[in-house]
Amino acid sequence: MAFLEVNLDPFIKFEKFSRIALPNIYNIIGLLEVNNVHGISFSFDMVDDIELFLDTARSMTESRINVRMEPDKENVDRVVQYKPDVITFVENEGEGKSVFLPSKKVKDVVTEYSQREDIGFVVRLQPDARMLKYAYQYGFDEVELVSDALAEEETRIGYYRQLDQIAHVARIARKNGMRISISGGLNRRIVNSLIDLVEFEFISIDDSLLAEAVFSGLPSVIKDYIFLVEKR
Repeated sequence: MAFLEVNLDPFIKFEKFSRIALPNIYNIIGLLEVNNVHGISFSFDMVDDIELFLDTARSMTESRINVRMEPDKENVDRVVQYKPDVITFVENEGEGKSVFLPSKKVKDVVTEYSQREDIGFVVRLQPDARMLKYAYQYGFDEVELVSDALAEEETRIGYYRQLDQIAHVARIARKNGMRISISGGLNRRIVNSLIDLVEFEFISIDDSLLAEAVFSGLPSVIKDYIFLVEKR
């Protein structure tokens, strides 16, 4: 069974730049906790005071806290002090913020923290079996696959080709004992397609959840996505 992860980035951005009133980000975290959402995530560079934000979020929720950030040792040192459950390595300039492997920077940072049992390390990859091989060699036990290309695909043939590629890579990962999560432009239709094919660890919803929440209210949308991902 997969778990729902809510990506807070769209809500943080919306709070900063929109004139439309929504609950502030800490109220949203509280709402997610009340509704038993199993995972929350955000990007390191989306918050102004990472230490305060992490410390406050950690005190408010039992959900898995996932920080997406580049594999910069100085910044990783800052984050690990506040014990997020997971750090997902991304490359902000990569396609869909994916990491290209092999990468000495990624390997060195992962090796540095390989003895930490209280924090998991994940790498965000395109659905490419060659990348998966390096992630396995570096010791990652979870990979986050990028689904942006699937979400942006406009043709039926292209959609199912992308879907098959994700399923293929996910099955290879699971066969080798790795957990698979997924994020990037996901909506109800795509989630329905994915969960029939692959057993994911976390399915992360971002912009579509915010868009639906503006019209339908966040509590009801959260409950719908929990049912879709975890209980159907």
